[in-house]
Amino acid sequence: MATSCHEGCSYDFALELGRAVLTPGELCEARVRVKRLSIPAEGEGAAEDERVGAADNAGDPSSSPRGSEDPGSVSRNEVWFDLCCYERVDPGLVEVRARDYDSGGAAGKTRKKVERVIGRSERVRHGLRISPSDPEAWFSVLIEVPEGSPPTYTGASVSYAYKLRIGAGRAVPSKKAASGFREVEKASTTFPLCFWPSQSRAGQRRQDRAQQEDGSVPFALCVAEIADDASGLGSGFTEGSHKPSVSTSAAPAGDHHPDLPSPGSSLRDYAMPDFMRYGRRSSRSGAELEDLEILSPRERESSYNIYCGEVCLVRLHVLGDLDAQPGDLIECVLDFLPSAGASCAKVSVELCSEETVLRPRQGNKARVKSSRQAYCDEESVLHSARTSFTLSVPRESPPSFESDLVKLEWELRFAFDVLTGPSGAKGQLNWKLPVRLSLKH
Repeated sequence: MATSCHEGCSYDFALELGRAVLTPGELCEARVRVKRLSIPAEGEGAAEDERVGAADNAGDPSSSPRGSEDPGSVSRNEVWFDLCCYERVDPGLVEVRARDYDSGGAAGKTRKKVERVIGRSERVRHGLRISPSDPEAWFSVLIEVPEGSPPTYTGASVSYAYKLRIGAGRAVPSKKAASGFREVEKASTTFPLCFWPSQSRAGQRRQDRAQQEDGSVPFALCVAEIADDASGLGSGFTEGSHKPSVSTSAAPAGDHHPDLPSPGSSLRDYAMPDFMRYGRRSSRSGAELEDLEILSPRERESSYNIYCGEVCLVRLHVLGDLDAQPGDLIECVLDFLPSAGASCAKVSVELCSEETVLRPRQGNKARVKSSRQAYCDEESVLHSARTSFTLSVPRESPPSFESDLVKLEWELRFAFDVLTGPSGAKGQLNWKLPVRLSLKH
């Protein structure tokens, strides 16, 4: 549970999520607790409300001091919710129109990055029923962000952040206020939310959708109070409300190969089965030559032949899903093939993300791409027949995606120090394998 309470604030807020990572295009649910830290006695509160209301309505013959007759009708407590997606851009790297963004200036100074809201929900208000004997209330909040919205991401040129803002306050009648009420006591806080695309939607660009007057995409937000005797997510909604469905069916098991080792087992003495010994990918042109009569589509993705010139130097076997998510294991086994023309002295492997600016600013084309390394290892393999690497995708890794401004891709990068010819001339062979990061369902 995430909580927020600022010094001197009259309210304490708490947020519970059914899962830590949410998905655009799917209905997500959260529980919110709003607690009043100090509630004045009924008589004191009514007297203060009457004094403030009388001051605002002074000279208005239609106003009447209803507080003396019905203290509860003088003021009202309410809570409100809204959800926004913020896009922060470095205008030195991305071509954007400055008038579409907030300059971010403060006290005559300007931040490097500019910001704007690209998605928002309508502000949802709900009555807040609290008392000195029961100072807190629970609410169930349903959130839906349109499919294709960018994920939560902080990059070198562009950042996307989702924030759920919760506020609470007390208002008194006022003829001077447009709404008829003036807030005399209020507090608010912001909770960050993490959104990731699912595997079936990873890499999709945001589609054109209906926009609001400020150009932002509308988000869906629904709020209901949870009864005192209710417990668990969704308990605040009555029949007919849109609640997320939970599927308990098992995922398809897929192809099963009993001769493959389980993740984390030793691979150095592992004998490769025949089905992983075919299929090749040429490092010279990137073209793929495959033995279609032997390999199934799933199996062809598991084995690659890496060439140095005309010589097949290494056979790479990937044990793990290249459509991965944070925490997954990827195991690579490299068989070095005997050859009189070339031999490998050292191999290194990296898991890297590469951010590509799709709308680079004129004059900054050299900074279109930037990379981050998530994993790196190397090993001396001269006179070795086999080596292996086991890596775990870091849990803080951002997903693969593409928005209007930026694209993020993941790849495994292999570098081989090669000795060629009778004299053992040194050279380096670089080879890449794409990886896609997204949530699995």
